[in-house]
Parts: sequence; structure tokens; C-alpha cells
Amino acid sequence: MTEHEKRGKVRRYLTIPGGGGSGSGHWQSRWEGNSTGMERIEQSDWNNPLKEEWVRQIVRQIECSDRSVILVAHSVGCIAAVYAAARNPENLAGLFLVAPADVDGVWADPPAAYSTFRPVPLEKLKFPSLIIASNNDEYLATSRAGVFADAWGGDIEFVGSLGHLGSDSGLGDWQEGRALLERFSSFCDER
Repeated sequence: MTEHEKRGKVRRYLTIPGGGGSGSGHWQSRWEGNSTGMERIEQSDWNNPLKEEWVRQIVRQIECSDRSVILVAHSVGCIAAVYAAARNPENLAGLFLVAPADVDGVWADPPAAYSTFRPVPLEKLKFPSLIIASNNDEYLATSRAGVFADAWGGDIEFVGSLGHLGSDSGLGDWQEGRALLERFSSFCDER
């Protein structure tokens, strides 16, 4: 249960995993299991992602919500979330973007599955955003994390050298991330 839920703040957190989805050991899956206000936006195919299909599903879930929504995205799910936010869905309160995958980067050259997410949108968002980044993420250079934050009009928080901040990073319940989400949620409340 999040602090907002304990205090009675009505908020819905929708998680958006990256390619392949998030397994049971991933922090997103753990957070979903520990919070009544956090649920996953399911996609028809986590292994062969199509941007337009993913974005439509995200927008649909936001617009169907009876509460304000913060998107909690990881990897290429962050890019889908930014595309969805550009459509200005009603009820969207903010984007918590963990390790956005730079699909324009050289790492993305072989995986054709991510080509539909190109280019990374670089327009200013109408919603608050916070990028959580690692100093040694193989899918997001620190300089590009800064470019994204500047372009989207959001903030960035570096959390050390933890790789791509996924299952392989050994984050478990990732309490530091939960604290950052709580702080971000409070910021969204003040707007």
C-alpha cells in the first residue's frame, strides 16, 4: 500500500513494463502485488511490441479510470507512455519513467521489434514527468536521459550504477524507487 493510499488519497497507478513484460521478480510486479492502487496495463504481445497498439491500450486505460492516474513505466514502456501522454488523455496526472529505452540508440539497431517506437518523441509534455536513470544503463546513456528530461519538461533522478533498473539489477521491492514515486506523487498533487 502506498502512502497516498494510507492517507486516503485516491490515485491509480498504472504500470507499463517494457518489452517481454516484467516477470515475478521485477520491481513492477512486486509493487503491483503489494498495492491495491497499482495495476498493470496488459498488452496483447509483450515480445513483439507495436507502438500504436500499446499506445491505444494505455490511453484507453487512462480514460476509463475514475481516478487520476500516474503511469509507472519501464524501458520501452516509457516511450509508449510518452506517446500516450502526447494524446492528452483525461485523468492523467503524471509519468514516472524508469530507465526509458533509447530506441533511437545503437543498441536498438538489431531488435526490429522496437522500430515502431522510433523516433523517441521529444515534445514537451503537459503533465509532470520524472525520469529515474542509472549511470550505467546499456539502453540509456546519461546524456540522452538529460535530453529526454529537458525535451519532456520534466526532472531526472540518477540512482547510481544499477544497469537497466530491471530484474537483472537485483532491486527486489526497490524501496528507493517507492520513495521516489511517493515524492513524485506529492509533487503531482501540488499542481
